[in-house]
Amino acid sequence: MSTKEIGVSISILVIVVLAILGGFDLFGEGENIHPIGDNATYIPNESCTINTPLNRSEEELRVDAEMCINYHKTYRELDSYDQGLQYGSTIVAKEK
Repeated sequence: MSTKEIGVSISILVIVVLAILGGFDLFGEGENIHPIGDNATYIPNESCTINTPLNRSEEELRVDAEMCINYHKTYRELDSYDQGLQYGSTIVAKEK
């Protein structure tokens, strides 16, 4: 391969990696991803993920789980999932 071909290959690789790392936000689909602090994320109609490193207490995990449930309840109270998509990241679950 010539130096030019290597440069083009590296450029394409960088673009692909950035696109993958950009994930939903790169394509404008991440508006309904709700971070819950630094250790949990709620994605409506998909999942709630909670990081569970051993240095986190059960109470910290419980608070994150309750926030996921509150987001879930908020989306269920809407007329439809599409209505939730319309509101996007403006939906805020209330803490107990």
